Amino acid sequence: MSYLPNYQLTGKYRLTKKISENHSNESNPIITNQKVIETNTYSLSKNIWMLGKRSFLSLLPRIATVTTIKINNSIINVINTRLDHLTDIAKKLEYLKQIIEKYRENQIILTSDFNLNEDDPLFIKFAKEMEKQNLKLIKTNTSTFNNPFASLQKGPLKNFIITSPDHIFASRSLEIIETKVLEDQISEHKMILTKIK
Repeated sequence: MSYLPNYQLTGKYRLTKKISENHSNESNPIITNQKVIETNTYSLSKNIWMLGKRSFLSLLPRIATVTTIKINNSIINVINTRLDHLTDIAKKLEYLKQIIEKYRENQIILTSDFNLNEDDPLFIKFAKEMEKQNLKLIKTNTSTFNNPFASLQKGPLKNFIITSPDHIFASRSLEIIETKVLEDQISEHKMILTKIK
């Protein structure tokens, strides 16, 4: 992090050190310049404590990083994850809810590549569950993904074309000042800039 000297990166990789060079390895890091109280990486599997564990039918292990930071006198839990777009999303959402339950005493910001559009029934159900946890969906009202097949969205395959898989939830007690999607070429996923007070 020499290029960002005042920031630190938190989160572990989903696979063990022995195979950390594997091209399929990844982390769901959180970068912050705030005081870090603690950080944990959980498995989105039946045993959330066992990294490298896959849920049933998953091709690769999926994880979630939770970093607890202190801003002024507020404690905020920042959660970052990425869900499998091929298999077992419903089960992973259940495991993610378990992790969120552990941190509900303080404010939460949840970010994820859910691999689900906002109008997907599975995502709608998850959003309703988050409402019960006092987490609100921060709407972007525009595509967050440069999908090369986006032109098919209005055709017979529209229910299979993902155009906005990236979403942010935040505790209702947090004030959303601004949200916008940045047009960039860094990744097929566009960055979402959200200012929260």
